Amino acid sequence: TCALPIYRGCTDAMARVLGGWTTMLAGLFVRVWGVACWFTRNTEGVIGGKRLMTEEGPYPYTRNPRYLGNFLMGLGAFIVLAIGAAIIWISKEDI
Repeated sequence: TCALPIYRGCTDAMARVLGGWTTMLAGLFVRVWGVACWFTRNTEGVIGGKRLMTEEGPYPYTRNPRYLGNFLMGLGAFIVLAIGAAIIWISKEDI
């Protein structure tokens, strides 16, 4: 049975791979969005003796979107690679 009700012919491994890739792409999006905002607007600066921080882009939600993006990409890779490691371990045991 599949955890995704969208496609009835998928297996649990296919659902996990799809979930892992989706998590990695979400992490990539958060990271690119944060870097783009960092280059276009200074995220931290001093103007007139006052320290200012941006409140645009992903920065109101997380103080460091690059770390969050890296975490999500790593989590997605772990989900995908854990499936591959389990398949290799099972097939090696069958030999």
